[in-house]
Amino acid sequence: MRSGKILTTVIYRHHQKLLDTALGISRAVSTAPQLVGPGQLADVLVDHYVLNALQELNEKLAEPEIDAMSDGLGRPWSDDWDLQNGMAEKLLKGLFQHLPELQEAVEQWASNWQRFRDEKDELVKEIAGALIQSGLDCDAADRRVSSAVRKDLESQRGKWADTKPPNSHLNFAVGQVKPRWNAALGALTRIHVSVTTCRDFLEDVLLGGGPPGRCHLCPTE
Repeated sequence: MRSGKILTTVIYRHHQKLLDTALGISRAVSTAPQLVGPGQLADVLVDHYVLNALQELNEKLAEPEIDAMSDGLGRPWSDDWDLQNGMAEKLLKGLFQHLPELQEAVEQWASNWQRFRDEKDELVKEIAGALIQSGLDCDAADRRVSSAVRKDLESQRGKWADTKPPNSHLNFAVGQVKPRWNAALGALTRIHVSVTTCRDFLEDVLLGGGPPGRCHLCPTE
C-alpha cells in the first residue's frame, strides 16, 4: 500500500499528464487548416501534439520511481516510440473518460476538419484540372488555385488589394472558385465553432488543475 504522501504525488503526476494531454489537444484544434495542398488528418494532428506535450512533460518530471515516461531507472524511453505512442493513446482515452463531453467536441471538430478537407480538395482538383487543360502545368495550376482561394477569402473580409496586373488564368480560377467555395467555407466556419467549444472545455480543465471524475489510469491506494 502506498503512503499518503506517495499516493498524493502519484495522483499529482497523473493529473499533470492529463493536463499536458489537454494542452496537446488544444494545440491540435488550434491548427489552421490549409487552404490548398493535402493538409493533415485531424487524428494525426491530435496524436502528434499530444505526444509532443507529453515529451515536454517528461523533461520536467524527473523522479524515476513515479515517472511513467521513463524506464523506472530515470532513463527516458526516447528510443521506444511504440511505447510512447501507446501511453499517449491511453492518456487521451483517460482524459476522454474524465470528460466525455470533451471527446464529443473533439470528434465534432475532427468531422468538420475532414469535411473541409474533402470540399477543398474537390474544389482544387476540379479547377486545377480545367487550368491544366488550358495549358498550365500541374504546379502552376495549383498556384493559381491557391491564389484564387486566398483572393476570394480576403475579398470577403474586405482586405484584398490587388496591385498585380491582370492574369487570365488567375481571373479564370477566381471565377471558378466563387460559385463552388460555399460548401468549403461552411465547413471552415463549423471548424471555428467547434474549436471554440473545445477550447472552453480545455480551459476549464487547465485552469481547474485537473479533470473531474476518474479514468482507467487513475491511481488507487
